[in-house]
Amino acid sequence: MKTILFLSCLIYVILLVSQPVLKLWDLMVPELSSIHRETANAFQHRYLTEDARQRLENKTFQIGIVGSGIGGSGTAVFLKDLLGDFVNITVFEQSDRIGGRTKAFLFDGFVEEDAVDVGATSIIMENRYMRDLIRRYSFSFNPSYDTQTFVYDKSLNKVVFQDDVHPLRSLLSLLSHYFFDLLRVFYEIKLSMLRRFHRIYTLQASLFTFESYEDLFAEVGLFDLTQQTFDAYMKPRLGSLYDHLAIPILRVNYLQNGSVSAFVGGVSTSALVSSFKTLKEGMSSIASENLKAAQATVRLNTKVTSIKRHQVSFSVQKQHDVARFDKVVLAAPLFESNIHLSKPLTYNLPRLPYQTVHVTIVCGVFKSNNSIFPNLSTSPYPIELITTDATTNEFSIVSISLKKPSLSRPGEFIYKIFSFRPVDSVVLDDLFEFSRVWRHSWKAYPFLPPQTQKNHPIRLDSSTYYVNALEQYISTMETELIAAKNVALMLAKDLVDAS
Repeated sequence: MKTILFLSCLIYVILLVSQPVLKLWDLMVPELSSIHRETANAFQHRYLTEDARQRLENKTFQIGIVGSGIGGSGTAVFLKDLLGDFVNITVFEQSDRIGGRTKAFLFDGFVEEDAVDVGATSIIMENRYMRDLIRRYSFSFNPSYDTQTFVYDKSLNKVVFQDDVHPLRSLLSLLSHYFFDLLRVFYEIKLSMLRRFHRIYTLQASLFTFESYEDLFAEVGLFDLTQQTFDAYMKPRLGSLYDHLAIPILRVNYLQNGSVSAFVGGVSTSALVSSFKTLKEGMSSIASENLKAAQATVRLNTKVTSIKRHQVSFSVQKQHDVARFDKVVLAAPLFESNIHLSKPLTYNLPRLPYQTVHVTIVCGVFKSNNSIFPNLSTSPYPIELITTDATTNEFSIVSISLKKPSLSRPGEFIYKIFSFRPVDSVVLDDLFEFSRVWRHSWKAYPFLPPQTQKNHPIRLDSSTYYVNALEQYISTMETELIAAKNVALMLAKDLVDAS
């Protein structure tokens, strides 16, 4: 028995230690071909035959896309990859910038290198579509910084886990506390759930499309995980790791708890057994480059008020206008955008509430000796902190993460705080010696409980498609790109078949 346990431990350590090395090697070796280019080549070989090209000769389809975030920009570039000069794309964006819910912030007077992402920050290195776009645009990753992370239970006013700056010591600490829990996470999530999830890439590369995401999840064997809570599925399988790490990570990712679906909780928890990085150019740069690659016309400060078949109504500085398109793609949260759809389009669309996130960007130094988090041990390294699910109603802070050392203010660091409510100045004075602070709130992602309503439509009618239908189930940048690829393939097939 001791021999088996030792071998299991050794194998697990080798797997965990080797993953970052293998992923680093994978990043250093350029891919021979792009997954998006492979899909486009397969589509053109199957659908843009010589006969089809003759039928499409001198035709240019007009495509309207509402929303310039990852979903809308992704649809634009994928569609351009598939159909090239046969499509002309116009993108409507109600704000004054490209990127949707991805946004960078920079303190006035600071150097550009001090900019930080306000919303989505990290890229899991197994996300093939995001990685492919990063290579395509020759983007680079931020370096990692030496920090020490504490998991804090506010109800007990104590640290329940802390990692180590040294990766091997940190790994050994994790194993000593949560060995069997980590083993289960590795097999249940990494080798089972994520392996099934990655089948989506194979299906889309083979030009499969899905009229509903129930069909997609059923095809890859994940539908059952969308129908039960994370609490019900994973809590009985895990010990203290569930409350000490899985739920705190889930709170950082979604500001939600174990009432989310098991699929959402599993995707979030995969961070424990995956490598991830942050983008030096900022997440919104991906959307900007997508639209450049799609040669799209972008109309900023343009509020779309309604969508009817082949028709988009919009306003610019209170001047109303109408544009006609062959196809229209809605790539923004429908009800949060207050866009009116004609009745045939809306009868089966469920209202999806979104979680309000409060973010506070601080430039300064964190005080380990503070009254908000008593009993923190001192550290020679900058401290990061995440909290457990205890006493949420009384305590608002979910995480304090270090984004980077400030080049504009040597000796200070730029931190990002996620919270359920605004963090007031009294709390900030207790936690930091700081020189600058900025606050922002927005509806970042939907509430994601198990889905009971079926058949959320993607094709709203013969000319209108809804990218954000997938957000009923999951909200990440990678899944937005999966939804964008699905819509781009559907729309391209429809155009060629109708010609």
